[in-house]
Amino acid sequence: MKRLLAACCLGLALGGCSALSGVLPNGNSTGGASSAASSTPVPLVVPDSVEQALAANLPTHEAASDLTWDAAGEIPVALSDSGSSGQGVQVVGQVVTITTPGDYRLTGSLSDGQLVVDTDQAGVVRLIFDGASVTCGTSSALWAKNADKVVVWLADGSRNSLTDAESYAAGADTEPDAALFSAVDLTIAGPGSLTVNGRAGDAITGKDGLVVAGGVLDVTAADDAIKGRDYLVVRDGSIKLAAGGDAMTSTNDSDEAAGYVLVSGGSVDAAAGADCVDAVTDAIVTGGELKLSCGDDGIHGDRLTMVSDGRIDIAKGYEGLEAAAVVLFGGEISVVASDDGVNAANGGTLSVQDAWPGGQATPDSGRWGRGGQGLGRGGGWGGGETPEDAALVIAGGKLTVTAQGDGLDSNGTAAISGGTIVLDVPNRGMEGPIDVVGDFTITGGTITDPDGNPIK
Repeated sequence: MKRLLAACCLGLALGGCSALSGVLPNGNSTGGASSAASSTPVPLVVPDSVEQALAANLPTHEAASDLTWDAAGEIPVALSDSGSSGQGVQVVGQVVTITTPGDYRLTGSLSDGQLVVDTDQAGVVRLIFDGASVTCGTSSALWAKNADKVVVWLADGSRNSLTDAESYAAGADTEPDAALFSAVDLTIAGPGSLTVNGRAGDAITGKDGLVVAGGVLDVTAADDAIKGRDYLVVRDGSIKLAAGGDAMTSTNDSDEAAGYVLVSGGSVDAAAGADCVDAVTDAIVTGGELKLSCGDDGIHGDRLTMVSDGRIDIAKGYEGLEAAAVVLFGGEISVVASDDGVNAANGGTLSVQDAWPGGQATPDSGRWGRGGQGLGRGGGWGGGETPEDAALVIAGGKLTVTAQGDGLDSNGTAAISGGTIVLDVPNRGMEGPIDVVGDFTITGGTITDPDGNPIK
């Protein structure tokens, strides 16, 4: 995916001691590229650590108290085509509306109805799904329209489902537009299971923040499977996604602290027609297991893609990992790509130099390209290209790439200080194992082909 992000503009100084000391090329600013074509210095600062990257993003709405409550105070709500019931619940036909905060245990089913949360009172609305099923023939199955925040808790041993209409009623508002649609902060948790069918478009959408903290989720969507506008955070759970569009995405492009995706735990098995993970700012993986099969990119962040831990298996993708800044601190990553395995690129329009206070600058003091069968400064590929504001940094972990394009591709700079890198990418024309337009520094790690032969 080649979407470009508008320029970030913070303007903070470089830090001294950092987790990337000795990883990035030495120097405090960019220099001119050593090529026949003149180029404007292209400064880029990348975050020193996961903590620094996350500090640049909005905090989540999570609170420990969200997932605890007094069971004695629960309000039972029985869903039924013949007449739903529950204290503090309004029932009009087949539409069941919760109008006050509280803990609601939902059972039963609606074959053509809707569950709505609409309260302007302070407090959390907890929907405890305990064998509940809602199908709506005209709109969303669950619409959290108004509340401080909503928690969907999946009761132990329960099986639950939400299915929206195949097409929404003519003249309906653009919202809600997903089988589970929340206009407020939403958390999904609990040990039970939830099947969500987004037949018209998206399956699960959070217009604010969306956190998945548990549950066994089976999500199918005509378009995007799980979307959190401000952020999408996966802490835990067993998640299976099938999407015609993106599998997991965050879409707020009006706030540079929003629009991020974070996976810190759980397991995700995703098949997508577009990107499997797509963020308009940062895509960060600090743990968990991801098995991805994608029509476009495996993991795409417009600004940053970072991996510090976890296991990632991208069995199919156009490009495996992509962002203006791709930073790998750890984890075990396998990529099969029809184009580039790892791609640091932004088209030359994105400036992220000050998005992460105290980050390290990457200088552009030279140009590397392929010379013969290996790499050599000033090689034939890329001569005359102007480096973009992009960087690839590999400081640890294990990365295995099988690609039809380049194995590692940076339209800016690249620095490798650690990790085990295996590139199954033979030279073919203008494509090959490594392609770096700007400065390329190697101070550690190993880079080999599948037979263990060094790539140098």
